[in-house]
Amino acid sequence: MAGPLFALILLGCTDAGDGCTRLDAPVQTFDSRAQCESGQEAALASEVSLRADYPTVTAHCRVQLATRKIDRQPRRLAMSASR
Repeated sequence: MAGPLFALILLGCTDAGDGCTRLDAPVQTFDSRAQCESGQEAALASEVSLRADYPTVTAHCRVQLATRKIDRQPRRLAMSASR
């Protein structure tokens, strides 16, 4: 049985980090959390991230099944990598 896939998602957040919305960017998947985390800086430097109309953009690695539950409603999240 194959292991889980990790998805890299971008979130636009308020300065306080109390309201985040998933950005409309393609979700990249990786075979390990380490591979996913190594892609965070490139994702934060992407056109989608740089053009986002949010004061803070964060990149998060999640098990792929968990990303299906993330919708476009504001959520309180712990910060990961951010620009």
